[in-house]
Amino acid sequence: MTGVCPSGDGGAGGALYHGWTSPVAGCSTTSYNSTAATNLGGSYPFNVGDSAMCRAWKLAATVCTTQPMPYSGNENFTCPQSGGFTDPRFGTYCAVSNQYSCSSCPGACNAGDCRSGSNMLRDCRGVELAQP
Repeated sequence: MTGVCPSGDGGAGGALYHGWTSPVAGCSTTSYNSTAATNLGGSYPFNVGDSAMCRAWKLAATVCTTQPMPYSGNENFTCPQSGGFTDPRFGTYCAVSNQYSCSSCPGACNAGDCRSGSNMLRDCRGVELAQP
């Protein structure tokens, strides 16, 4: 897939996850051995055996246009805006405001946050679906 990446995008300079460092202990960001599709079009890279927290961060770090911020500890991540760009490796992502990527639902969930399941992501219609 081809496309133009904004500065800091995961495709620019070959940096995975926009070059950000994961706050999840033991979550390697230097390589990957598998990919999974996202609900935003495109895919995100991860390593088989990554924890649910690590995969949730990697998902957010692939689709977010700003560095994902943790909420409810390091289990779930949010960014003010996701998508709106094309990554030459992982595809095109639609723009979604207030994106959340969850490894679990911490119990204090609401309609805007992650409501259930694991590794959730809202799609382009605002519908929340589990990611692989």
